[in-house]
Amino acid sequence: MATNEGSTPLMLASKEGHEDVVAVLLKKGARVDIQGANGQTALQIACENGFLRIVQMLLRDNAAIDVVDSNGCYLLNSAAENGDANIVTALLKNGANHDVTNSNGYTPLMLAAENGHADVIAALLEKRALVDKQAKEG
Repeated sequence: MATNEGSTPLMLASKEGHEDVVAVLLKKGARVDIQGANGQTALQIACENGFLRIVQMLLRDNAAIDVVDSNGCYLLNSAAENGDANIVTALLKNGANHDVTNSNGYTPLMLAAENGHADVIAALLEKRALVDKQAKEG
């Protein structure tokens, strides 16, 4: 069941931070990797909105990590750009590729550096993110 915009109940609960609803939906077998109209999954939505506990719940339910949305952006790119070190760390601990590039060729490290997110940079460097990679525009 999805809205006209392609959002599922799990996506809507993840967007609003309703942990109890997410828990019930997961227990009842909600599919975690359905992509909405914009290509985002419930995990991407929870990451974008900074809901760490929901991110952890979805990861425990084996949500796909290296999914790209319709804008060519991976989860880790968005989390690094937003500066949420806890979410970045959770994604990295669950196997997120630390050197994925968005549609402009920016890695999570580049996005964190551009936005001044030192904690995110430290987490990425701890995983040995490439420091000399260049974006498409050089």
